[in-house]
Amino acid sequence: MARLFTYMAPDSDQVLREAFDTYYANQGYTVYDRPRYCLRKILGYPNNIEYSMAVTHEYQKYHFNVNKLQQAAEMIGDIHAAFKEILNSSDWMDDETKLNALTKADGMITLLGYPEFVEDPQTLDEYYDDLRICTWEHFWNTQRARSRSQALNFEQIALPRNRELWTLSPLEVNGYYNRATNRIMFPVSMLNPTFFDGSISAIDYGRIGAIIGHEITHGFDANGKNYNEEGVMVNWWSTDTANLFAERTACFVEQYAKYYIEEIGVYVDASKTLNENLADNGGVRAAYKAFQKLKSRTTTLKTTEDFTPEQLFFIGFGTMWCMVETDYYLEQMYKSNSYPPGRYRVNGAVSNMEEFAEAFNCPVGISLNFIYSRY
Repeated sequence: MARLFTYMAPDSDQVLREAFDTYYANQGYTVYDRPRYCLRKILGYPNNIEYSMAVTHEYQKYHFNVNKLQQAAEMIGDIHAAFKEILNSSDWMDDETKLNALTKADGMITLLGYPEFVEDPQTLDEYYDDLRICTWEHFWNTQRARSRSQALNFEQIALPRNRELWTLSPLEVNGYYNRATNRIMFPVSMLNPTFFDGSISAIDYGRIGAIIGHEITHGFDANGKNYNEEGVMVNWWSTDTANLFAERTACFVEQYAKYYIEEIGVYVDASKTLNENLADNGGVRAAYKAFQKLKSRTTTLKTTEDFTPEQLFFIGFGTMWCMVETDYYLEQMYKSNSYPPGRYRVNGAVSNMEEFAEAFNCPVGISLNFIYSRY
């Protein structure tokens, strides 16, 4: 009954909604006011499709520059190629494991922006043909939409796996890597400032480029490495290479465990944030390598008078994580054991890159040029 209550009360009458809000507040969860709750419901937050494809149709038709899709696709191709070069140059992987890693990288697919059918009104109507919506029945509209989403999920169990099926809202502001399908997803919401502007490539590669590299790296982090190119859980690592991987990840644990979160009086739990730290480091490194390739093949790279292209790249990466982190937010992040604070996501990654130190002439030994991890 408690589970039924948490699912249905937010869309019920005022008395039940108030009871739900009280319950959520007592649990320490975020309680949204009614307009914001309804907006999130329409946009598919969190992790739902429901009405989001219909909203995406209107968004891409009237408010989105579709030329950005091509720009983003080219950037993904650049960063994917750069990541493969990094794999290929790794001297700690034996030849067989390296070949398996490159095979997995080649097999990784990208879902970018939104599914194609969203652009066509007729196909979109067919997509929603089995969902009955009535303007006077909010509660039952919600239950029917949830039931439909569950039915789509169950349908995938019985059908051959479709790696190109969108299972999340294109309006979710996030990027994803899925181990079971070996695919990355970049919703259309990520193709706008502050992540992607489309005017200064150095900043774009430092921002969304680093996120693209981040998601690609997840395919090879401490969990992703246990899945092959088809998303099947199998060991494709030699024993020696796996041991060397463990030694190198230990360097990242040692580095991030030194970061103190003064506001809440704890150190970063570097073992539990390891995968995200690996992805941050791998992501910005692959993006920088891709940016250098872009720089070498173009003569019209836009920049500014105040900064070099390399400086703009790292400024883009750093300012993407500018945020005001309340004590409550930091506590929730620490409890979830997923990410370190934004400042350490930035400083931790760039302190491992000699390219950053060279771009800003950082003396050796300072906090942003210590090079904790030499791997």
